[in-house]
Amino acid sequence: MKSPRRTPILIVAGCLAGLLPPAARLTAQSAPRPAATNEASVVQLDEFQVTSDRDTTYRATNATAGTRLGTKIKDLPQSITVLTEDFLQDIAAINLEDALAYVGGVSPGEAQPNAGDSSTIRGYASPFPFKDGIRNESLNTRGDMADVERVEVLKGPSSFIYGNVFGVGGAINLVSKRPKPKAAYSLRAMVGQYNFHRGQVDATGPISSDKSWMYRVVYAQEDGDTYRDFTHGKRLFVSPKLTKVFSSATQLNLDLEYLRTSVTNDPNVPIAVGDTLPIRVPPSHFLGEPWATNEVRKRAVRAILDHRFTPNWAVRQAVAVVVNDADKHNIALTGTIDPVRSVTTKQDGAQIIEGKFLLIQGDVVGRVQTGPVNHRLLGGYEVSRDNVRNDVYNTPILGGFNVYRPVYNNPRGPTAYTSGIRNRPSAVALYLNDHVSILKDRLQFIAGARLDQIKGNSDNVVTRVSADVSVPGHWTPRFGVVARPVEALSFYAVHAGGFIADRTARVVWPDNSPVKPETGTMFEAGVKAEFLEGKLSVNAAGFSVTHENIVRNAPIPPAPAGAIIQNGAEEVNGTEVNFTAELARGLTLIGSYSYIDGSVKKGQNNIPDGRPLQNTPRHAGQLWVRYAFQQGPLSGLAARFDLRRTSEIFGRVNQNVRLPGYTLMNAGLSYRWKRQVSLQINVSNLADHYYYRAAGASAQIALGAPRNWMFSTNYNF
Repeated sequence: MKSPRRTPILIVAGCLAGLLPPAARLTAQSAPRPAATNEASVVQLDEFQVTSDRDTTYRATNATAGTRLGTKIKDLPQSITVLTEDFLQDIAAINLEDALAYVGGVSPGEAQPNAGDSSTIRGYASPFPFKDGIRNESLNTRGDMADVERVEVLKGPSSFIYGNVFGVGGAINLVSKRPKPKAAYSLRAMVGQYNFHRGQVDATGPISSDKSWMYRVVYAQEDGDTYRDFTHGKRLFVSPKLTKVFSSATQLNLDLEYLRTSVTNDPNVPIAVGDTLPIRVPPSHFLGEPWATNEVRKRAVRAILDHRFTPNWAVRQAVAVVVNDADKHNIALTGTIDPVRSVTTKQDGAQIIEGKFLLIQGDVVGRVQTGPVNHRLLGGYEVSRDNVRNDVYNTPILGGFNVYRPVYNNPRGPTAYTSGIRNRPSAVALYLNDHVSILKDRLQFIAGARLDQIKGNSDNVVTRVSADVSVPGHWTPRFGVVARPVEALSFYAVHAGGFIADRTARVVWPDNSPVKPETGTMFEAGVKAEFLEGKLSVNAAGFSVTHENIVRNAPIPPAPAGAIIQNGAEEVNGTEVNFTAELARGLTLIGSYSYIDGSVKKGQNNIPDGRPLQNTPRHAGQLWVRYAFQQGPLSGLAARFDLRRTSEIFGRVNQNVRLPGYTLMNAGLSYRWKRQVSLQINVSNLADHYYYRAAGASAQIALGAPRNWMFSTNYNF
């Protein structure tokens, strides 16, 4: 029998052991396994793990994103989409945005080509993903997918799980690869259009003869251009990992991570004054400067200790330290462009950023039975401390710049130090959740709350003003119910809250009061169903989200330049359907459709009520089909095709920018021989469609990539 392949996830606190009730009636559960001497006896802490061996190739059955625990998706009263390891391999995902394109309710964010991970979930930005449930700061550079085993997307407000980082739209959790007790090695080479080259190495296995020590090393290096002229990117990623199995009940995981990237800055394309579309230029048209690059380094250490006291009580403790530094040259078009005047001016907004982040998390989980009621209890805490330095230097680039006939490397003017911010916020959070089951799990309730408090200080080097950051205790609730009349059908409803706290000590005009947290509230109801003995799974949901206390720029006059006000409100209503079908041997279909009606309910300045939200198509859908030949001379060959359609999207809420909808077709062909050697080619944007991918924070629009191809080969041994 094949041994389970499990991935530990989150974090837990030995200091919470005092919460354990000494005389609680405990539910029956299998005893811990004997000491680890082979692959089957590796510590198996189900409470904190997702279990890949229970998944089918493309359909996940459990996740950690919704509760911090390895919970069945059908028992979670909230929409969760999981992209499995096999799916990520099939689409040759080297960046997160390519993978998220197949998740309903998610659309591209503001990222430049080959830059950061940015996406919009149900109308609201999700600036960076979590990793193994821990905040994963990245300074606007995309993470590396070589280390990712699966991607979990939680829809809707998620502050109960992830605090004040993602308040309204949703959150993304990356589950990283873990050491294995059986030796395995993988080599992967990728080549693609625009001189792209990438190599990956993944090695794992035991270190000690009793397999109590295990290691894994993931290495990736890439170099290549983009579809934009004069742009180039390169990166180096390495992540060594160690696992120590002390006993059948205790396990320690230690992860190191180093990432270095260098990417040409790309200001995308601008919008002419009075127009609703960007200037029409070829996708290759580059309006930046070839010498302007964004250099980012990231170093991270994560230690996670799991311990099971009894078959029913376990704790996890995690500590993470992340250190980032960036040297960025952000080229901006600063002058006015109109349909007649095509000459503008440029500026180099250089940034020097240093960030140091300490994060500590602890969880304790237990099972208690009170009569016919089963309780799955989760309690925990989080402590974090950030120290971020951000210096900005503006340098004009002399001479005019013709956006249709660009000339680069013009002389630079004098440099001015325009901004210097030092932020040092500290946060503490406590949370408690009870997952109640009765009637043999036919009826389940989830009730929980989280308390966050943020303090710190912020210094402005230019203005020489110092201020305290203080967010008093903020409660975030979540209440949900799941009714399962039969095993394959679950109805659910949930009320969840979220908030985003300002950590920069800004004040609100005109009374100079502190900025209050922006808040969000969601009501969602849906159904999760399985048909054809689990070969077809469907999740359909309707939701309504309100977003209040929004901060915007104050009207000038009467307010001074740079002043902010806080009384904005937005609302999102929508429906979403996702399905995965494995209807025949080798035939897999994955699809989604989302309807999202998001608009401003209370705007300020030049933002009228009713304006649609940025980068949020009202209609979006996709269908992914793959067929793998099972026998005969074509055995091992697989072909896939997917179709994506997005309706019109809008730019900034204070500008009348409408980007037309688009349809994309992608295809792939792969061949696998004895699960050791595989060859794969993927072609994106088959029809070479010209489209606008997303709108930026300013009047800049990101064009989509034209038709391109990627070839990869993989050798496992």
